Amino acid sequence: MGHQAPINIMSILRNLSLTLLATSVLGLCLSCGGDEKTDTDTTGAGTTTATETASDTAGDKVADKTADKPAVDMAVGKTIYMTTCLPCHGEAGVGDGAAAAALPVKPRDMSDSAWQDSVDDAYIAKVFMEGGAAVGKSPLMAAFAAVVPDDAAKDSLVAYIRSMGK
Repeated sequence: MGHQAPINIMSILRNLSLTLLATSVLGLCLSCGGDEKTDTDTTGAGTTTATETASDTAGDKVADKTADKPAVDMAVGKTIYMTTCLPCHGEAGVGDGAAAAALPVKPRDMSDSAWQDSVDDAYIAKVFMEGGAAVGKSPLMAAFAAVVPDDAAKDSLVAYIRSMGK
């Protein structure tokens, strides 16, 4: 028998996540056409400011941590999360995704209020954009900068993760 290379589950998950995100973002762009307004529209552009969105979804603690940020769109943040983070961190962010069982280090419980209070938005963004090794954590936490089209999308993901705090 020939030698087979070991399967790299993180590489497979990353490629799948990139494909799903691209498909989801394209679907969102095509379906909204850019002119529709959301129920929580306060800016006239179909989005709310980070402070308003955070206050509506997770209380003042999040609003304080996202003040003075560009407008966020929780639907965009959720789409990015569901296509890139869900496999390891799970739907509620507690670290119980399907891929977590195969990892030697349990993924971060992002719903933990003590952790949420101990980190700022820049830290969360850095881990997502540059990977766990960039902050001294597990290198198995991949970098996903390639799936975030701009700062508004990055801020939307951070706001969505903040909304998971208990």
